[in-house]
Amino acid sequence: MKPVTVAEVGQAVDGVIVALESFAGQPAKGGAWTAVQTLDHLIQVHRGVVLGLRAKEPLPRRAPYFLVRRTMVGFVLRNAIPVPAKGAQPSCNPDADFASMAGDLRKLQAKLESRASEGIPADQLVMNHPVAGPLNFDETMAIVHAHLVYHIKRAGK
Repeated sequence: MKPVTVAEVGQAVDGVIVALESFAGQPAKGGAWTAVQTLDHLIQVHRGVVLGLRAKEPLPRRAPYFLVRRTMVGFVLRNAIPVPAKGAQPSCNPDADFASMAGDLRKLQAKLESRASEGIPADQLVMNHPVAGPLNFDETMAIVHAHLVYHIKRAGK
């Protein structure tokens, strides 16, 4: 995946909110999530990233196993292939307030930006992704950005 800045992740947050807002209040199609449920999922993922980033020693050379999994995650996200979400299932009321939830996602993005500006080298901020394994900050931002773009592409489908 290509490198992505925290600002680009912020732009994707705004983009996904706009995309979801266009079908907020509409019923879900055939087992898909409503706009509010998708937003709840994104809030859970963003919260996990904010809480999951830890200052650690730079990651050692990774096992090929994780590189293959990381490549698969990137492929699925880039091509907007629908897959079942294993960990971050929506838990909100489908009629929850979209605007307040969008505000919550933006607050989490601000926390992520604050975390990025703490001066910790990017190779020492590490998060353990449930599928792709240990990621440094730059890899984490690339996957978070790809995940947001995935939901922009899937919005309303």
